[in-house]
Amino acid sequence: MPMKCKFFSKITIAIKIIEMRKALLSLIMALASVSMMWAADPTVIFAEGFSAFTEGSESNPADVDISSYSSGKLSKTLTGWSGKYVYEAGGMLKLGDGGNLKTARYNMSANSGVVRITCRYRSLSESGAVVKFSLGYSTTKTFIVSDDKWHTIQFVAGGGSSLSQITIEPSLTFNGSLIDSLAVETSPEFFPAPDPYQPTNADGTSFTASWKRVTGAKAYILDVYSKAADGNKQYVLHNDTVTTTSKKVTGLNAGTQYYFTVRATNGTGVSDYSDEVRVVKVIKSLDAPVAIAATNVTANSFTANWQPVADAYAYELNVYRNTTMASAGEVTMLSENFNGITSGSLEQVEFGKIQEYLDAYTKVPGWYAVNHAYAGGRLALSPFGSASASLTTPYLDLSNNSGKFTANINMACGSYGQMASGDTLIVNLVNASDSVLESQEVILGEGFKNYALSFSKGGAAVALELVYSGSHKVFVDDFSIKQQVPAGYVLREIEKMIQTDGTSYDVYTSFDMSDKVKYTYTVKAIAETVDTSAEITEIYSGESNEITVSPVTGVETAVAATAAVSAKAGAVEVTVAEPTQVAVCDLAGRVLYSGTVPAGTTSIQLAAKGVVLVKAGAKAAKLVL
Repeated sequence: MPMKCKFFSKITIAIKIIEMRKALLSLIMALASVSMMWAADPTVIFAEGFSAFTEGSESNPADVDISSYSSGKLSKTLTGWSGKYVYEAGGMLKLGDGGNLKTARYNMSANSGVVRITCRYRSLSESGAVVKFSLGYSTTKTFIVSDDKWHTIQFVAGGGSSLSQITIEPSLTFNGSLIDSLAVETSPEFFPAPDPYQPTNADGTSFTASWKRVTGAKAYILDVYSKAADGNKQYVLHNDTVTTTSKKVTGLNAGTQYYFTVRATNGTGVSDYSDEVRVVKVIKSLDAPVAIAATNVTANSFTANWQPVADAYAYELNVYRNTTMASAGEVTMLSENFNGITSGSLEQVEFGKIQEYLDAYTKVPGWYAVNHAYAGGRLALSPFGSASASLTTPYLDLSNNSGKFTANINMACGSYGQMASGDTLIVNLVNASDSVLESQEVILGEGFKNYALSFSKGGAAVALELVYSGSHKVFVDDFSIKQQVPAGYVLREIEKMIQTDGTSYDVYTSFDMSDKVKYTYTVKAIAETVDTSAEITEIYSGESNEITVSPVTGVETAVAATAAVSAKAGAVEVTVAEPTQVAVCDLAGRVLYSGTVPAGTTSIQLAAKGVVLVKAGAKAAKLVL
């Protein structure tokens, strides 16, 4: 975005004035069309345009945090206001990533504490942002902004008191966000929209729509609908008047997605629509898929297949590489670098759930963390209060070599980018019943260091558990477990973990199949459900039966005689006798090209270099670009 010019010609200024007048006129007309409950002039509690903050500009905000103790300009200019990562932006304010803006405390108790909040907001990221408004501790409202344009955010909320404060907290902004006005008004005619609840009894053909009571409401107006492909609403109930705070809706079509909104009325005024609620069928369990034989098998690719499961919206495909060891030796039983964690940093971690599986971030599923945080390629153990933090590996078969194995963990201790030393970390070897079989104490040095630990009581289903109870954070980077195994031992490693919405998936393997390297796969079904806290969550089925992929005797026995592939001048050249589907992947399974080529010879230009896997119809080959 170009820098704003400091001076404009008279013509430019005139154009700007005309544009501003048009925008103002549009805003006035829009507000005039809103429900008659906003017709009377409201009482302004405060209206701040941030015109006193003149440093920087919209395209190039200043780089001094005016909410910091060293600056203090925010609180000096606006008495009682505070925040975090707040910067001037030429008559507006920028909130940096992870920042917030808090107003002073104002008397918002009039008219039963109902106020209207208006804000002009813009994300500085093309992907938009999520911004949360809080009225004290009683009311929060979250808005999703889908682009980097200016938006007027306006809503009515209850819960105001004699000392209420407004807090604005953007998130997922990446480049920060801008605020150029914030106002709070009150009026006897303001009426807040109801807060709807996620149905907890939806069974596919019926559900109960319910919402929080609105003070002063005499009735509620309920809409229930599905949506056509073009987004138009197909109403089941439209403007249905309800005098209670719930209504059971029946006679729905199983498999159709339904939604509802509700408005409140006091007999004269009508509130705005509530947030739209997507009705999710409540599922207690999910059948495991039935995996079926692989098709399109070549030396380095195959199509995994399975049967559909009712209520599933996606599937998790797990592909395993099973390598038979030709001779005795040490193998890596587990290796993780946490590179799947992209949020947070050593200086400012991002907290996750209190406890969760880390499958979304790790190469191998089954890692479990408690009181943890994310730190940009590292998992942080972050004790909360008197509770300790822990990280547990997946359960492994470590029964070889009389249970002896070694673990290598690269980690450091510190907070806010400052490294510390002397803290104690406990590493426990536990079994499936969480009984401690063996325990070691690690005294952490300053900075990232590798800690090698030897254990002797490994078994068929054991895991390592890191436990930390100090006052800092422990950052875990690389983590590996190695063990001596005999000749003939089959090392089972997860090759890929893929989520897809189909019932088949083309898999490209990193090693050719042979008598020594075999591939197998299992599938889990995934569905949405609603938990006991009325939150939408996912439910996974058990694992399917395991399918062994039978390798071909060689690529040439499985190729089509009419297809030929080769590498020429850094491109993939494909020659076919008829239109053929072609896919090119790298060794990590990322699709570099997918499409249908015509009969004849086609040159496919790729930015990638190195080894690629090419599949042209039934022809499969590994090429070096």
